[in-house]
Amino acid sequence: MSQQTAALIGGRYRLDTVVGSGSSAEVWSAWDVVLNRTVAVKLLGPQEDEEKSRIWREARLAALLGDSVAVPMYDFGDDGEHCFLVMELVLDSSLQTFLSETPTPPPSVALTLGVHLLDALAQTHALSIVHRDVKPANIFVGGSPERIDRVRLVDFGLAFLGDGNNASLGRLTDDRVLSGTPMYLSPEQARGSDIHVETDVYSAGCVLYEVACGVPPFSGTLGELLSKHMYVPAISLRERQPKLPLEFTELVDGMLAKVPKYRPSAAECHARLARIIKTNPMATASFTDRSLQSSRHDRMVDAGEAVQEAKDERLISVRASGPLPEWLSKTLNDAGVHFANADGVPDFELISMEQLNEDAPDEILPRVAWIENASEISVSTLIESGVRFAISRDTSPKGLLRSLTRLAKRPKRNGGNS
Repeated sequence: MSQQTAALIGGRYRLDTVVGSGSSAEVWSAWDVVLNRTVAVKLLGPQEDEEKSRIWREARLAALLGDSVAVPMYDFGDDGEHCFLVMELVLDSSLQTFLSETPTPPPSVALTLGVHLLDALAQTHALSIVHRDVKPANIFVGGSPERIDRVRLVDFGLAFLGDGNNASLGRLTDDRVLSGTPMYLSPEQARGSDIHVETDVYSAGCVLYEVACGVPPFSGTLGELLSKHMYVPAISLRERQPKLPLEFTELVDGMLAKVPKYRPSAAECHARLARIIKTNPMATASFTDRSLQSSRHDRMVDAGEAVQEAKDERLISVRASGPLPEWLSKTLNDAGVHFANADGVPDFELISMEQLNEDAPDEILPRVAWIENASEISVSTLIESGVRFAISRDTSPKGLLRSLTRLAKRPKRNGGNS
């Protein structure tokens, strides 16, 4: 690709060095000549229509999830020679790299990784998105050899929407086709059965098992792995690591249940892990309360700190037509988000699901939707309607502020991709 480094991808991105590669793509560090910043460019060759759809979905799903779960997406497109995704250049390493450099991490790593990983999956599942390929290579972590204090999921190429809408934004691969990585494959994936959010919980259990004791639950050839995932109970984590808290080993064993309905949800896993960390000296010795507070499902948010962050960064403004529910007004207020004056130009258009179905999208303002009942939304509707972020009852003020601040720094749409 030496000739490509001299050209601009999409007329805008100058490639520098390869920072990662896979079977079908390379990831480059690059320079955005328009905004004068360093970015990462995931570069693929000419693609068929189905593969282009997969790339488009990966970008939009990651953008919908926000930067607390996924790597922020800046742009995507096809310049005739390449399909490409443009995203933040992440300095964190993958969990796979972390484990290769720290082959025997202390027990606190499994606990701290778990609370962040399951929080990310809980947020993903709240939008009815199933990742379907949770493994160390797709989990980027930050922290130290003693603890993990942030997690981001990458590679949503196999993800699908589990909200019942399997059209343009639903499953691009049949559930009955083997997809995922065999060492972390769920029993239902191995047998080609229907896949739901419980699949990600099983895969996450495999990851935590490996981090906790140094080996995955199962090993062997592809055929042996499929058979073991379907039929063979894993050796209890308690037997392999008796020094770990009993509550943790029991939770991981439960995540590895062969029958999906017997696995705890990602949100339940996160809540239990947060309680274990708060009450267990092994974890609290190297894990801060701030890390727990930053989680979406079990936290007490410091509203004053969120407002101060808004002042330090910039004031985020929205425009809303119609009354807002009390919970939404409180969340916006605690986050330091204000409403634009009649003569002002807001950063975002705030819109309800009912308005989303009725109104034509604003050509300039990015849309933020508020959702009364997250279990009843159609994620495909949000994405197709140009929604950049969705606010629900479990959205924290800090998470809202962080996501809107980052989105407000991106160029607004003007008839093209941003």
